[in-house]
Amino acid sequence: MPASDPAFARQIKLLRSALRMTGREFALALGVSAESVSRWEHGKARPKREHIDQMIKLAPSFMEALTGTPESLLEAQHWQEPPSDHVSLRILEARASARDRLDTVTVEEKGRWMFPAEHYRRLVRHAPADIAVLFADGDSMMPTLTPNAPLLVLIRKPQPLVDGIWVLRQRGLVMFKRLHFSFEHPAKITIISDNPRYPQEQVTMDGEQPDFDLVGRVIGVITSY
Repeated sequence: MPASDPAFARQIKLLRSALRMTGREFALALGVSAESVSRWEHGKARPKREHIDQMIKLAPSFMEALTGTPESLLEAQHWQEPPSDHVSLRILEARASARDRLDTVTVEEKGRWMFPAEHYRRLVRHAPADIAVLFADGDSMMPTLTPNAPLLVLIRKPQPLVDGIWVLRQRGLVMFKRLHFSFEHPAKITIISDNPRYPQEQVTMDGEQPDFDLVGRVIGVITSY
């Protein structure tokens, strides 16, 4: 990862903002100087391995960039098993449509992404079969997620309903949204866009199935590819 990698620098700044820390507070938590944090965020230097690991512990959903090599679908079809020192994740494209008032989602495999196994297992606690790579669409989650950013999505079902960024299908659309779950009666889900241009939406469950489906939860952003 070059010192001038702007995507990685942006992720560090987003992580600090998500933690609601000043540059000095963030530096103190990592045991470095505020000047070092500033240099990281401006792409003038890169953190050491030990500092990246500390960032992961502070906020696991903002993982360090996993570098991989995308393969074409044709190549993936002939790939029975990944090399022993790599793991393979599916690259999925989710599309939704509404026909006769019934929403349907088509998930199509577009290829494979290959990651160094040691790196993957150190950063991701889930089996590769439970993870897929999806690409962010639209600007409703900016600046947290930039359009077309590749994301690691936990697609295993069932999974705990925890606050975070989820991929959901609603009204014929596949969207990336931040969800907040409240299980006090009546149970509610707040659908949040990080981009302030978009309003929040609140859904009351009241024992009924909400009008959307959860595809999976975003657990990481691939910032170098």
